[in-house]
Amino acid sequence: MSELPIGRLGPSMSAPMIDSVGNVYFVASVSLKKLMGGNIVTEFDQALLRAVYVPATFCYRLELVTRLGATFLGANSATRYQIAFLGLADTDSVSSSAPWSSSITQVGWNNFTVAGLPP
Repeated sequence: MSELPIGRLGPSMSAPMIDSVGNVYFVASVSLKKLMGGNIVTEFDQALLRAVYVPATFCYRLELVTRLGATFLGANSATRYQIAFLGLADTDSVSSSAPWSSSITQVGWNNFTVAGLPP
């Protein structure tokens, strides 16, 4: 957490949130590597990650969902939106705006059965 541009101390990962098919979501401090001008550059940031459950191997595959500062086009408008805040830590502890296990629903939307759906 201390390597982020904000330079705070505190937790580097939120509480896990588990969805209806066993995927685990969490906000974390991350070290992202990307190629810029032929060089590998490391960026320290906060991101929303998902560990996708793989039933065949009873393992998880980690994937980046979004990161602080990411932009995307609205689904029903031509408006661009930006991820301006991902709560994780305040000055010395877990932020009250950080996600908790109750920040996600563990059942399918509108009580839709998820039996047989892939993760």
